[in-house]
Amino acid sequence: MAQTKILIDTSSYFRLAQNLHPLLATAFGRANYTLYAHEALVREFERQPRLQNKFHWFGESRYVENRSRPLQLGRKEKAAVEHAFEFIWAHVQGEGLGPSPVDTRILATASELGLRLVTDDQDLLSLANMYGVHALTSLELMKLMLDENHITMNLVRRVVAQWVFDRDTPANFLREYQRLFGEQPPRE
Repeated sequence: MAQTKILIDTSSYFRLAQNLHPLLATAFGRANYTLYAHEALVREFERQPRLQNKFHWFGESRYVENRSRPLQLGRKEKAAVEHAFEFIWAHVQGEGLGPSPVDTRILATASELGLRLVTDDQDLLSLANMYGVHALTSLELMKLMLDENHITMNLVRRVVAQWVFDRDTPANFLREYQRLFGEQPPRE
């Protein structure tokens, strides 16, 4: 059965990868949902000392191995993504919007390849909506995983408790958690 590929952005990867390991390239559910990180993830990590300090586990062999099966693009697909990136990036710059070049490239990839996108970045969610990209938040991804019996509610609670402990909850966290899971989110 064919995969339903989902592209995950940097912020969602860092929120989920340590606690939902292996996160990438592992099919789940009836539609064989499979998560992929963009190749720019590693470059962004290497350029950002803040990320290196906060996510020290990123370089551990099991996470490196999990990222070793990237989304494969042919020459024509790469050219189409680059064209889409240039168009979307011009829009981002012209309007003074917040997404970084890396996030914009991830959006362009999802747009061109018809992939779903996982992001908690509000500006990127708005752009995804504008460009017709089906976007999910990290909480919505966990709800999908839960509904497809890939993870348990106890694991959802543990992940969210870690976010609360780290003071790294996404925008609209409380309302979205309650809407999706019908309960109050866990505390630390």
